[in-house]
Amino acid sequence: MLRRDGFASMDAGKTPGVPTTTAISFKGRYPFVNVEAKAGELRGEVLDTDGRVIAPFSLANCVPVKPKFLSLP
Repeated sequence: MLRRDGFASMDAGKTPGVPTTTAISFKGRYPFVNVEAKAGELRGEVLDTDGRVIAPFSLANCVPVKPKFLSLP
């Protein structure tokens, strides 16, 4: 169990990485994820204990976290 400011890490290369955690539970409305995606994005989905996607929490419905670049005039 990691506290909210706990740490776990994954580095991806040119091919997508697909980590799957053991079953987790949390109190609150949202799980939190910190991400540094300089040239990529983070997407996620929620699975049940049998590995099936829990609707509507699928990759297809996920809004990806992408880097935002500041454009200067």
